[in-house]
Amino acid sequence: SVVTLSEIHGKEHWWWDTSQPNDGGAVNDAQVRTFFKDCLKRSVGASGVSESWQMVVYNPATAPTKGGLRVLQQIVPMRRSEVP
Repeated sequence: SVVTLSEIHGKEHWWWDTSQPNDGGAVNDAQVRTFFKDCLKRSVGASGVSESWQMVVYNPATAPTKGGLRVLQQIVPMRRSEVP
């Protein structure tokens, strides 16, 4: 996956004004809005997964969905569970 770290010099962990007053700062500046816009363009559900895939879950409470599938419970809790 691609990871990008962005830090703005002179700003603390959370802030509200980046370039101009009330522009959204850490949670809603132009870079974050562009990121979310790109995320919303991606395919979701079964159409966003390749033909051949496998889901591996250790803890359903912390596992995301994949291809529209969500593991709710395991036969043996906290043990590796696979959906081929």
